Amino acid sequence: MSKVLFCVRLFFLNAAFLMSINSACASKEPQVVRTGTKIGISVIGNPDVFGSNVYMRYELLSGDRIVYSQIAVANTCTLFAIGSMAGQRTYLLQYAPGGNECDMETRIVRVSNEDKVSVSPVAGPCVEPSVELKKDGSIWLSFRPDAFRDPSIAIIAGGSFVISGHIVKPDAEVTLSESAIYPSLKSATGKSGYDAIAEDKALEMSLRKLLNERLIDLTDRLKTFSPENCYYKKGTYFAEGCMPHNCGDAAAISIDVYTGSIFAAYLKSGQIMIFGAEGIDSLPAQLQRWLIELNGQGKRIFVNQ
Repeated sequence: MSKVLFCVRLFFLNAAFLMSINSACASKEPQVVRTGTKIGISVIGNPDVFGSNVYMRYELLSGDRIVYSQIAVANTCTLFAIGSMAGQRTYLLQYAPGGNECDMETRIVRVSNEDKVSVSPVAGPCVEPSVELKKDGSIWLSFRPDAFRDPSIAIIAGGSFVISGHIVKPDAEVTLSESAIYPSLKSATGKSGYDAIAEDKALEMSLRKLLNERLIDLTDRLKTFSPENCYYKKGTYFAEGCMPHNCGDAAAISIDVYTGSIFAAYLKSGQIMIFGAEGIDSLPAQLQRWLIELNGQGKRIFVNQ
């Protein structure tokens, strides 16, 4: 993390070169890169604001899809290749979360030849690791917090990620070769959420299962809209709107076109009903921002079906 750039930049890693466009990330030259799925990282230019702190959102991307995202106070991040074995490429995704407790957070990103991308956390060590590629094809990461403590060792071998003898499960895993579950939404930019739902019966059925009789409350609040607030981007369709002649009653939806994950929220009678998530942190960025813009107009209620 020796360089800090002040423009937004997106890095694509493929073959033996690094392609870049404007971004706010620091980069490291990859040691080993193989052909296959391209992945990159970007920083959203407009920060989300939570209380008195300003957070930037980092996104791990492949093509037009978000594989993993994270928020942090600071404005530096890195993504670089550390090795390839058994048809799997391995990268380190690192970012500074801000505050005094941790200078560096690390995620292990693995990309298989079957286009499966997994992101695993490295809990505890808040320092940049040293990396060693062993002759047996395994990758060893050594995290040494300071000169007086023994290093923490993480091993990537046989398709698994192990810390202190325990296999670490990914906190995000996406198969990129899968087809879209709601393909109609990929061409729904500028179309209201109401029309997008009405024209896709599979989507309507999924929303009806999620909201039951409350589906009408949602769709009624998506009829009045601005085209610029309804769009497909990075694998997600987002739309917001309000009731005709009563924009105090508003709604928004965020749908992952490939995984089928649906998040919805609407304001009614002083309550914000939220579906598809157990808390604010598990909501997509656009829906989090929409809730912030409501500025406390209603009590948030997370509905678990």
